[in-house]
Amino acid sequence: MHLVTSDLLRAQQTADPIARALGILPATDPDLRERSYGEAEGKTPGTTPFLAPPSGPGRMDHHPGTPGTETRRQWATRAYRALDRVLQADAEHSIIVTHGGTLTYLISAWIKLPLDDAGHAKFSATPGGITRLREDGFTHDRCIIELNHSAHLNNVPG
Repeated sequence: MHLVTSDLLRAQQTADPIARALGILPATDPDLRERSYGEAEGKTPGTTPFLAPPSGPGRMDHHPGTPGTETRRQWATRAYRALDRVLQADAEHSIIVTHGGTLTYLISAWIKLPLDDAGHAKFSATPGGITRLREDGFTHDRCIIELNHSAHLNNVPG
């Protein structure tokens, strides 16, 4: 069993009880972080410039307007790289604790969507949601078994 988490506090706080329950130590990977918003980091949405990406070509390299913000290509490249490392760990089962936006690029990498096309994908998940991915042992097809399973959160005080 392999557990890897973003090095940001929220993800580590989610990973810690999982690690304790499994009796393993989580590894951290900064490539699993959410998108870096540069100078907009920590500011109220709508108080800094934001330019929506084009619907056609150029989505991955579009800059949203705030200095220091990652492009989708930079963000996705990190996620693709992180998934490659998880798969190289060659564990029978792996658990990745990450952030909602980064999940889109992890799934895109999992299904081997070319990086240039990943800017059109969006896989939504709620905080604490579980997505299960599996490679078919016979055909080696990469399957999305479950996306954003959240029934376990129904009785969690909010």
